[in-house]
Amino acid sequence: MNIEKVAFIVNETENCWQALRSAFGCMVDNLWCGVFFVGCNIEIHYSQLSEEEFREHLESFAVDFEAEIYTNVKADADKYDHVKYLSLEDMIPKIRTYQLIVPF
Repeated sequence: MNIEKVAFIVNETENCWQALRSAFGCMVDNLWCGVFFVGCNIEIHYSQLSEEEFREHLESFAVDFEAEIYTNVKADADKYDHVKYLSLEDMIPKIRTYQLIVPF
């Protein structure tokens, strides 16, 4: 099977940055990636990035690499311009379109 689409499912805030870094690695290898934050806040624990640098990375993921970034936490979708809100029920059919699912 030739994998072209990878979904990263994040359900713990502590794993947020590692999941985004992993998605970035896949995108550099020309894979289509989506990151789905389920029931956790999007924060930059264990990173030396400032809040502004983190926002720039999110923008690069979404704009330059065309990654899809979703959350079911409305406050995070409001906080970050390139993070889209989806309810868990709406995430499920979207996640099913991916060929490989990586839990974090």
